[in-house]
Amino acid sequence: MGTEWGVWESYGPLFSFEERYVFPEDSAEMEFYRYVHGKHPGIALELGAGDGRLTVATANGEYLAIGLEPSAAMLDCWRGSGTNPCRVRGSAQFIPLRRKSVRLVTFPYNGLHCILDRNHRKTVFEEVERVLAPGGVFVAETCPFFRDRPDEEPVLRYEYGGKDVLLRLVESVTHLKDRDGEERIVFDMVYTGKLVPDGRKEIRLVLALISAGELLTDLKAAGLDILSVWGDYDFSPWCGDASPRLLVMAGRRNR
Repeated sequence: MGTEWGVWESYGPLFSFEERYVFPEDSAEMEFYRYVHGKHPGIALELGAGDGRLTVATANGEYLAIGLEPSAAMLDCWRGSGTNPCRVRGSAQFIPLRRKSVRLVTFPYNGLHCILDRNHRKTVFEEVERVLAPGGVFVAETCPFFRDRPDEEPVLRYEYGGKDVLLRLVESVTHLKDRDGEERIVFDMVYTGKLVPDGRKEIRLVLALISAGELLTDLKAAGLDILSVWGDYDFSPWCGDASPRLLVMAGRRNR
């Protein structure tokens, strides 16, 4: 596992709480992934599954659904129960499944941005190609908007819990370059409130910037054919900077 995953051992429980209670559910996202699962029945694998939010919500009880997640803290927040869907601790760079065994692989939300090294992301795509069954598909999601997001001084994002504050987030946003000249976006977060151990926790989340061209090039290099490219969960066409996200469906070459 890459060292970038270490932050999630501290951040994971806070992130999971935010997704459940602070921020409203993104119904468009949920419906998109439910539709994709419905169109591609069979064994499904979600990479970077976190606390199982999407794995559990989109699982079809007829087929095995697997949530693969490297952070133990995130898996401790798992939303499901029983064995289907099931949670597995592991890295997307080393998928612990047989060759050609999975009908659908997804890497939703901003999980791919958490893999900072481009070569490691290429390894993920090679692993996806290995485990995809004939006719299976891979859906990868990124947020090119990160590249153009302006820097921000520390600002209060929210206070949850009214007068009796359970969780408060103050966040700043910066861009920086690593030692190899790769540009990153950095979220410096300060959490306070009754839900935070010792009342205060500082977390630095560093995400890779992934362009559309880079993503498509690396998918093709891994032996995957591009089947569809969308700019949002409503299946609207990709329109570059005008699109809030990039969703790519790819399949095994010579499938």
